[in-house]
Amino acid sequence: MHQTFYIDADEEISSVIDRLRRSMAVDNYFVAPKRAIFLQSIVNLKLLKREAEKIRKHVILVTQEEVVIAMATRSGLDVQKSIDGADEVLDTELEDDQQDIEIEEPVIMSNQVNSKSSRLSNVGSDNFYDKHASMDVHQKKTAPKNSETKNISRKSVANSHEKAATLNHPRSNQGPSMEGASRHHVPSGAVAGNRISTARNGNLKNSSAYADKDEDYGKISFEKGKKMEEMFSQKKQELPVEDRQISNVKTKNFLFIFVIVCMFLFAGVAGYLYIPNADIVIKPNVQTIKIDTDVNVAQAQDSGNSIAVHVINLPVQLTLQYNATGKSSSSGKKAQGTVVIYNEFDNQPQTLVTTTRIQSEGGKIFRLLKTVVVPGLTNVGGETKPGAISVEVVADQPGSDYNIEASNFKIPGFQGGSKYDKFYAKSSVTMSGGTSEGSGSAGVSQGDLDSAKQKTEAALKEKVSAEILAQMSPDEIALPQAEKITPGKSTANAKIGDGVGSFEYTLTATVSALVFSQKDVKDAIEKTPQFTAQPQNATKEIKNIEYVSVEPAFETSTMLLKVHSELEVTPNVDIESFKKDLLGKNESELVELLKKNQSIGNVGVVFWPTFVNRVPQFPERVKIEVEKGQ
Repeated sequence: MHQTFYIDADEEISSVIDRLRRSMAVDNYFVAPKRAIFLQSIVNLKLLKREAEKIRKHVILVTQEEVVIAMATRSGLDVQKSIDGADEVLDTELEDDQQDIEIEEPVIMSNQVNSKSSRLSNVGSDNFYDKHASMDVHQKKTAPKNSETKNISRKSVANSHEKAATLNHPRSNQGPSMEGASRHHVPSGAVAGNRISTARNGNLKNSSAYADKDEDYGKISFEKGKKMEEMFSQKKQELPVEDRQISNVKTKNFLFIFVIVCMFLFAGVAGYLYIPNADIVIKPNVQTIKIDTDVNVAQAQDSGNSIAVHVINLPVQLTLQYNATGKSSSSGKKAQGTVVIYNEFDNQPQTLVTTTRIQSEGGKIFRLLKTVVVPGLTNVGGETKPGAISVEVVADQPGSDYNIEASNFKIPGFQGGSKYDKFYAKSSVTMSGGTSEGSGSAGVSQGDLDSAKQKTEAALKEKVSAEILAQMSPDEIALPQAEKITPGKSTANAKIGDGVGSFEYTLTATVSALVFSQKDVKDAIEKTPQFTAQPQNATKEIKNIEYVSVEPAFETSTMLLKVHSELEVTPNVDIESFKKDLLGKNESELVELLKKNQSIGNVGVVFWPTFVNRVPQFPERVKIEVEKGQ
């Protein structure tokens, strides 16, 4: 048993599968015109194949398109270019169901059977339906007018077929479908004038039914109609209660997920607009300008760069006590001798006072017994000769170990200066007279007096600085080069060889100092052209003031200062205007904005959250801070 279906050119795959499901036959022929929609995709053919296997039916596709034949073969469908012989089988089956219909037109029947092969010869071509319709018209015209035919009411035939078409195809309001026509094939004795006519688009225009031999064409029994209705009608299947519950749960879950997704999207948009913030630190474009200027310090201010001087004059006296570390005169004798002191430093004479130390190569200290003046360099016959003078020296301590052979000497007082290598002494004979007889007691030595003098002078300088500071106001400054100490008397209450355990050393001096106000120096710098040329709305700060040269004149109480300073110029940044310009900008746009704003040197931006790379659109989410100059 098989059944033939004529497919419309615009029929979808869902409709074709629906026909297959309603078919009662095992073998099903699907006759398709050229360029039918459902044949344009191999996926549709595979769907048809899978559905046929699922319901255990056999599908034979009837088409003449080579491309469609190739796709059908790949999909596993059987293909024929024609359906010769297929209708006879279906017609034979229908004879049993239509024995009550009888039509007497043997001649037309014969013509109809003979033309079957020609009708199905162009299946799948563009002119299939056109040729089919023209054959029907030709057969109607050639039917014998005088043949005796059992007339059947058109109304009864139409009603019976309308009912069959309604049961077999959902598009019943558009007229009988090809499927209905295929299920009620015209038997071999049917009247040619009542055959089905089709247009080129494959839509069914008219439908009629043919009758079998013995019954009238319109007398289909009620039982037959009921049987066909039960056979071809598609009842609505309701889902079980469990399936309906599952479907409802799925629908609720879908709605719940949809609402959650919408909430997340809304929260994301709101977060993107209102949560992100940016902390911005602006580093102004600070410029450093070096200014060198001369400042006159005097009591009479006669120029723009002249500032007032404060003269300090005061006497200072200091007395300190020291321990005696030498031996008394009864404890032994000091070695003595003569040395020659040389001056290779310059042509100026050099005064060396009493007790000036000279040190031998072995480290022994000897002292001058009197003050001498060492001559400077002299030019004799074009030859430069050092100045020289012979002087008597005595050992610093008693003892025979100071009786040294002829040796070379240095002056420790010049150590650390340029004169240390240019002043030296030589002895030509052995030092003698040094003894260490007797134990004796502690006493004042020449070394004790020299040490006391040096320590007292250093302490006096510290006291002088404190005395000057006490005479200054808080904004004044005193430079060491502008201080002068005039030594006075220096006395000790013991002499060399006195057997005492301690002694006092007293030193007096007169101090003069020229001090001035640091604020006055800054005021003088502000009057320079380099300072006044800077923008008025910028912040200007004078830093790193250095006094390169100080030339005091204590006699006239004046001083000339050469001052070097640095001026930092910080432009004022309009924060509100800059904030409006940077709202919504990304990093590259910020760079372009900085190029246009010369008052800003650099900008540091910290975004939160960290994945944000754009300044928020809302001003309240942006915090700007101007970094102060260092």
